[in-house]
This record gives sequence, C-alpha cells and structure tokens, in this order.
Amino acid sequence: MKLCLVLSALTLCACTANPVAQIYLQQKVQVDGNPFLISQITAGTWVAVAQDTGKPVPRSPVGRALLLKAIAITSGCKVTDTSYSPDGLQLDAQVDCGGLTGN
Repeated sequence: MKLCLVLSALTLCACTANPVAQIYLQQKVQVDGNPFLISQITAGTWVAVAQDTGKPVPRSPVGRALLLKAIAITSGCKVTDTSYSPDGLQLDAQVDCGGLTGN
C-alpha cells in the first residue's frame, strides 16, 4: 500500500513538473507601439515575447534597449546578460537583484 502511494505521488509530481508552464510573473508592455509579454521563468531569468504568437522580438538596438528596460522595470533588477532564441521569437534576460534572487 505504501509503495502504491509513493508511486502515485511520483506520477502526480511528474505530471505537474513542467518548467515551461511555470511562469511566476507576467507583465504586458508596449514597445514601439507593439504589445509584448515580459515573464519571469526563474528567480533570475526573464523573457520577452511578442503578444502576437509567432511575431519576432525586435533586434534593432532601440527595440532591444526598450525591451531590456521593460524587463529591468518589471523585475526591479539589473539586466546582466541577454540572448535571443534561435527562432528570434524570444529575448531571454538574466537579472541580478542584489542578492534577492540568490544569484
């Protein structure tokens, strides 16, 4: 009986441990008149994606700077590193919150 309960608990945990579905905070922002979603996916990682699915995030210096500013304001932290997803649909940012995130 104990083994059955343990296996059931492990199965349940495996079904709910999808890191992609775990978004801690999400904020809608406007950048150059276009809507973007800024989301926290871990304590020190935030992402920016276009609200319109399939639309790339800006790669221009101005568009990138505006997205990074939006991430910094939304997170309340300093952006320390960034990268674009291979398909250009997401901008990832690492942030430093001065010890608040454990980084």
